[in-house]
This record gives sequence, structure tokens and C-alpha cells, in this order.
Amino acid sequence: MTTAVDSNVLIDLIGKETRFTAPSIAALDAARADGALMVCPVVAAEISVYYPMPKSLRESLETMGIAVQEMSYASLHLAGTVFVQYC
Repeated sequence: MTTAVDSNVLIDLIGKETRFTAPSIAALDAARADGALMVCPVVAAEISVYYPMPKSLRESLETMGIAVQEMSYASLHLAGTVFVQYC
């Protein structure tokens, strides 16, 4: 199974340590045990401010075993549909 990781979880890891850091690490470790981890380009952009250079961002994601994957139009549409139902 592939798990999509949101920026808030990654910020718990790469930002200032908070009470959410340890649970986020545990959640990522559990997800990694079940399969691959990925982020969409928007998440990569959201966390990019924590890195001085694009290369640093890439290296950090690679070290964490997180791939950046494009989203298809079908995936984008589904995400929008689910978001509207959620609201």
C-alpha cells in the first residue's frame, strides 16, 4: 500500500519539535512498514521553506524514503469531490 503524507506530518518532523513530533514519527514508521510513502508536488512546495535549496529538499525526502508523485486529473477531481462532501 502507498501512503500519501501531508505537509503537517512532515512539518512535525522537520520543524520545531512539538508534542506532535513523536506521534508523527510513529505514524510515518508504521506507514512505511506497510509500503511506500509519497507526497504530491503541493506538499513538497509547502515544506520547501524549511530547506535552503531545492537539493536539500530532495535529499531530505529521499532520506525519509518519500517519493514526489504527480497527480492525475482523475485523482485531482476525486480529491475535489471528496473535499466538497467533507465540507
